Amino acid sequence: MSVTRPLGRLLAAAALIALVGCVEQAPPSPDAPEPAAPADGPMEPAPTPAEPAPTPAEPEPAEPAPEPEPAEPAPAEPGCLPADGCDPAGVQYLKAHDAAPWDRLGYALAVDGDRMAVGAPGAQFGARDAPAGGGVVYIFERDAAGAWLEVDRLASVGTEQYDDFGASVALAGDLLAVGAPSEADLMPPDSLVPAGAAHTVGAVHLFELHDGRWREVAWLQAQRPDHEVYFGVSLAFDGRRLVVGAPRDSVGGDAPADWRPVGVAYVFERGADGAWRQAARLVADDPQRDADFGRSVALDGDRVIVGAPLEGERGAVYVFEAGGPGWSRAARLTPADWRGEGRFGGTLAAGDGRFVVGVARRPMGASVISRSLHFGRAVFVYEAVDAEPAVLTGPEWSGFGAGLALHGSQLLVGAPISADDPRDAGAALLFVRDAAGGWSQAARLTAPNRAAHGVFGWAVAFDRGRPVIGAWGDAGGPRSTLTAPDASAASAGAVYVFGDVGPR
Repeated sequence: MSVTRPLGRLLAAAALIALVGCVEQAPPSPDAPEPAAPADGPMEPAPTPAEPAPTPAEPEPAEPAPEPEPAEPAPAEPGCLPADGCDPAGVQYLKAHDAAPWDRLGYALAVDGDRMAVGAPGAQFGARDAPAGGGVVYIFERDAAGAWLEVDRLASVGTEQYDDFGASVALAGDLLAVGAPSEADLMPPDSLVPAGAAHTVGAVHLFELHDGRWREVAWLQAQRPDHEVYFGVSLAFDGRRLVVGAPRDSVGGDAPADWRPVGVAYVFERGADGAWRQAARLVADDPQRDADFGRSVALDGDRVIVGAPLEGERGAVYVFEAGGPGWSRAARLTPADWRGEGRFGGTLAAGDGRFVVGVARRPMGASVISRSLHFGRAVFVYEAVDAEPAVLTGPEWSGFGAGLALHGSQLLVGAPISADDPRDAGAALLFVRDAAGGWSQAARLTAPNRAAHGVFGWAVAFDRGRPVIGAWGDAGGPRSTLTAPDASAASAGAVYVFGDVGPR
């Protein structure tokens, strides 16, 4: 079901700090987070769209500082030692211009060309008069010099506290899809859900860039919303087709009492008139209750991959292909000989005919992290549906696979937590595929500032083969830099854009 809502004019601003980074060629240990508790709140549509905020004034140029006297070099932070191959190449450190505690910038990432969308599901769009917001998506664009600049920030009309707007994002050219998996109380008129129930239904908001302004053009929700459907917890998008995961959606009879929460993946397609319509509602062949089908989704041409990490003993992944009158299941995959921790299908990435399956099961909304339930230490790389996967492993209890991104022969794997690192800073591992088809680790990336509990690696992406890494636990305020962190805003979040790291 697609519901179009009033179009909103959204704020524009700019902020970025470009500095240095750290690349380690040897594989040490990873790292992680600490979060906020969720809650639900009713949503009322805002009567009028927000007016643009004034552009921040340019600061007066400062007098050049006197040349400092040579000094003894300070000891390097753990994980950034020259002996480990740490190469401080150019890295850009992106912060929101209005960074505030618990914004969680970098929880979700999407890069397409010279544009980047970054989710901050705890941020507030207007006045900061509540302990947490409904979520904001920040838009960054690359300028002619290669610097990423904040140019806009988006929220939906009516977004309320704890909606988790921005917990998932997907970008394709001038189109942007934003998941708000905890959005509540926006029920269709024919909803069968009883009035007064706790409606953590979820929604996806579609925006389009037109004449230099982002406008909300559609609002999508589950076909038959139940409470706690979490529609929009996962997204995959190519501009003409959108896949949305709803891991608590139901199958069963017509009455809510007969519904079984098994999970559903929705496929939407854009018509010639520009409207988005539901094209398919994908479910498992034998839907199992609480299987979390749709917790992760990926899209590669006419192929849709759906994770069901709680199905059976170890989880499963379903592959669907378009053809004939609709979609058909091409395969159901399970990790035959693997007995490690985690849940197969917790995360996914796909591209160029191959796909990657992680066992790090992320939380539903943008709220909490449980090391005992959500994280594993392996990813499975499939070159074809019927081929044996390559199994890549990372450090134990590292969250290895919480973030996944593919770009040609490169694979980026986030490992945002570590049980044996008191700083719990996080890492991302870059793997490359050789001519013989084997995968090997090429680099281990860490944040240059090694921010404690930074959750570096929670979300990962590629910018033309260069790693982009979200760290929603970064505590730097809006003026924080890599060399002068202020640690004034707990879990404000940040994004790190690395330069060339390994072979492409």
